[in-house]
Amino acid sequence: MVVVNRGFDVNHIYLSVPENKSLNQTQVRFENDQQAGQSRIDDTDLLMRARLMRFRRNTIPMLKELQKEHRLNLIRADRPINEIHNEIKKLLIPGTRHIESISQQTVGRLGISKEL
Repeated sequence: MVVVNRGFDVNHIYLSVPENKSLNQTQVRFENDQQAGQSRIDDTDLLMRARLMRFRRNTIPMLKELQKEHRLNLIRADRPINEIHNEIKKLLIPGTRHIESISQQTVGRLGISKEL
């Protein structure tokens, strides 16, 4: 999450990646590291699921509050890096407010968490 300070108005950028994609990327990295003899003990599926559960428990309530205050911008981070970069740049231009506020529909589509 990145905080953008524009005077008294502070907005937040949430880079969203669907959980299944995060889990798949972790699994691929774990397998590649194992083949190279460099496996990380924190890249197991079980530990990654535990981290995601803590994220949902600790971070989702904060995101809900930021959404209520219209201070949250969602950027889908499961796209090419140049698209993500351009979207962030748009947010950093003075006077630009929100790209997309998180909504139940958006959350469901991205697979973040139905709780948000």
